[in-house]
Amino acid sequence: MSGSFLKKLNNQQIDIDSDIATYLTQLIGGSEDFWLNIQNNYEKSIRRFQESSIDSNFEDYYTLVQEMKKDRGYQVQIINTLIN
Repeated sequence: MSGSFLKKLNNQQIDIDSDIATYLTQLIGGSEDFWLNIQNNYEKSIRRFQESSIDSNFEDYYTLVQEMKKDRGYQVQIINTLIN
């Protein structure tokens, strides 16, 4: 897979499915479950974000966004290393 693929993955233009999880496991390490769990946790955070109510101070979103960054951060950090 090319650098273009990794950039799309990093920019969240494509999701991690079982084929991509297998590829990332071979390329970077970890397990397929590790990569699929990153995707699953990210999707759960997005759903939670979409289903939450907005408070006037956006305090609920601050915590949620921090959790989303943490969940996706592992993947982004590794892919950024590969791209650069």
